[in-house]
Amino acid sequence: MAAQRQVYSEAKTFSNYQFVFCVIFPILIPFLKAVTPTNTMFLGLITLLSLLIIIINQYYFEKNIKDKKEQAAKFQELFDTNVLKISWNKELCGSKENASRYLSYKAQKYKKNNVSLENLKNWYPKEYATVDLSVGRVMCQKVNASWDTQIRTSFQKFLLLLFLGCILLILIISIFLNKTVIETLISIIAPAFPIAFYIFKRYSENKETIVRLDKLSDKAERLWELVLSGTREQSDLENKSRQLQNEIYKHRSSALLIWDWFYLKYRPKHESNMNDTAKQIVEEFKNLGV
Repeated sequence: MAAQRQVYSEAKTFSNYQFVFCVIFPILIPFLKAVTPTNTMFLGLITLLSLLIIIINQYYFEKNIKDKKEQAAKFQELFDTNVLKISWNKELCGSKENASRYLSYKAQKYKKNNVSLENLKNWYPKEYATVDLSVGRVMCQKVNASWDTQIRTSFQKFLLLLFLGCILLILIISIFLNKTVIETLISIIAPAFPIAFYIFKRYSENKETIVRLDKLSDKAERLWELVLSGTREQSDLENKSRQLQNEIYKHRSSALLIWDWFYLKYRPKHESNMNDTAKQIVEEFKNLGV
């Protein structure tokens, strides 16, 4: 898990730089008017910069973040298949040897940057260790299938507010710096375009992630109902757990990254609810005597 956390940290660092490049920098573009000798040059320059921001974002930031997410997802898949005793899906995740590449290096890098590793202990609720493996495995997968849905729903609202705030700020700056209507309009539209492209791409990806999480949660719940029914053989449960794990891996490798400051704002309450739910689920299972 140390390697996974390190790679996700690197991906989020890219994401932070991406935000500065795609949002903060475009907001400052109208101020270039002060250093350009002619209005024609100014209008051409801000249009060119806006297009360059979109191109660099797509082929540099997006690509690197995507690669980091896939690597982190493979590291976490190594962890899950080991802890939960699930078979490795070579067709989906590639060879285990390739997935393990850089694992030790990234883990050591994380340990060097973090004095304590306490936050990596008890990754899944420890209550799940008190039941049979085939049951505890599904309990852990239920956690993975519904971990941050509420946080992502709140993030959708924040993205819309962020977009409106950015546009308002650009509007004020452009009106203040420009004298003609044409200059003002271009000073608004040119920097607003990369911001809109960035934010609404985040909004669309996060929406897809929420929909995928809802479907994933439904599949996990149906598998849990099979466990409670006590009508399935252990080998059948293992196969269905592997199928569910496939969907969990796809989700992890494609889910939109949420900024740490936003995530940590909601995480304590979310973890408390998860631990309370874990106790209830274990009690429910034990009371049934399945």
